[in-house]
Amino acid sequence: MDIVIVALDRCLGSALLGLSDILTTANQVIAMAGEIERPFRVIIASQDGRPVVDGFGRHLETDAALSEIPNCTAAIIPGFAPDEAARPPSMAGYSAVANWLRRQHGHGALVGASCSGVFLLAEAGLLNNRRCTTTWWLHDLFEERYPKANVRRGGALCFDDRVITAGGPVSWIDVALHMIGVLAGQDAARASADFTIVDTIPSAQAAYIPTGFASSGDTLIAQAERLIRH
Repeated sequence: MDIVIVALDRCLGSALLGLSDILTTANQVIAMAGEIERPFRVIIASQDGRPVVDGFGRHLETDAALSEIPNCTAAIIPGFAPDEAARPPSMAGYSAVANWLRRQHGHGALVGASCSGVFLLAEAGLLNNRRCTTTWWLHDLFEERYPKANVRRGGALCFDDRVITAGGPVSWIDVALHMIGVLAGQDAARASADFTIVDTIPSAQAAYIPTGFASSGDTLIAQAERLIRH
């Protein structure tokens, strides 16, 4: 089973490399259990196969170009580093990636994204009328850009019709573990979580949302400024 981690400029480097680490570790854990011999082939792929520059200026190597992968079992999009207004980049420059994701899902692949990477799934039309979530401070912007998505505010993880979404910069862990569970079974997911000392049952985002944010009519920029000043 090929799992593609989609590497894009301005991504969160920790998410990109962390996904590779946790999926590769899951391979080892599953192999040690003796049930399946390394079920996943983990591929980090960029649009052109060249290294990408993450949101903090670090150059990250890749294994392949997306065009070299006509079919895969699953694909994951890490979140993006926010700009000075706490917003993700425009998705307009990723139309080729969006088309690739749409084709993969159409061929039966499982797709997932964490944090602002969810915006790219929406750009591909994969969240139209599907349950989804993103990080709490991006919900207003997300609904403004993608009104057809069925957003679950405050949800930690949503899974709908082979599409996994999760909120928060490190929610890639939740996406990866859920993907392992779908592809290799819940025992494999639990074993991987135990080995890496993480939780397979993500909590809701409510504990992290500032009081009054959910009912506030403020724009994202105003809210981000208030959080920074306080």
